[in-house]
Amino acid sequence: MTSSKKIHIKWQVKWALGIGLGLLMAFLLERYIRYRPVGLVSIQVYNQENNYFLDSSMVYKIMDEAGPVKLNKATHADISLSGLENKIEENLFVKECEIARNLQGDVFVEVALSKPIARFVRADRADFYIDSLGKIMPAVDWYTARVPLVAWEKDSISPDFQREDRDLLAFLNEVHAKPFWRSEISEVFLDKNRMATLYLQAGAHRVILGKLTNFRDKLEKLWTFYMEILPVKGWNAYKTISLQYDNQIICE
Repeated sequence: MTSSKKIHIKWQVKWALGIGLGLLMAFLLERYIRYRPVGLVSIQVYNQENNYFLDSSMVYKIMDEAGPVKLNKATHADISLSGLENKIEENLFVKECEIARNLQGDVFVEVALSKPIARFVRADRADFYIDSLGKIMPAVDWYTARVPLVAWEKDSISPDFQREDRDLLAFLNEVHAKPFWRSEISEVFLDKNRMATLYLQAGAHRVILGKLTNFRDKLEKLWTFYMEILPVKGWNAYKTISLQYDNQIICE
């Protein structure tokens, strides 16, 4: 046998021994931790700024109620980290969750919340929020997010962000991304044909956008109008500003 083949075989043996030793260590560590009591549960909730739908105490409650034994009486044999992650991610306000533990039995939980970008208001049914992906989140009694309201002429219409309302979702994301529009646009009204009208914080006028297929061009024209025309004419000079027709701004 040549020396190069001997070296190759030695590396294969070392590699196999390393893999075997690693698996053995993992097995022993798993058995060591399995019957230890659950220690400190540390929960970090991200995106909580202006987003108080879920806090660490609520996350702990979800975990506490997920297993057969309360956390303060459980061992690690009683809990599944992946199962707890899945249970927390079932909450509509949660974007993602990761859970880890150390050899002392302490559990570390990181939760990222979905950020609401708009609230849909309905006369005869419960309101709901949406995030940037169009995920629906229920309105809650203990917190109201400062986001634009969206109302439909017919409450029976529900948004379809995969097809008919892709432009609406893109428009709401644009509004959320731009500080000026996020602070100024208070309500978006959609008629039965999905033609949009905006109501703003400043001024006593409404803005008719019409179809949202080219909303970026319309918002750019409206921005120019606000920066150059209204400071001269006055913010209450008009009751209606219409941008529903291409290359036109009609004021009344």
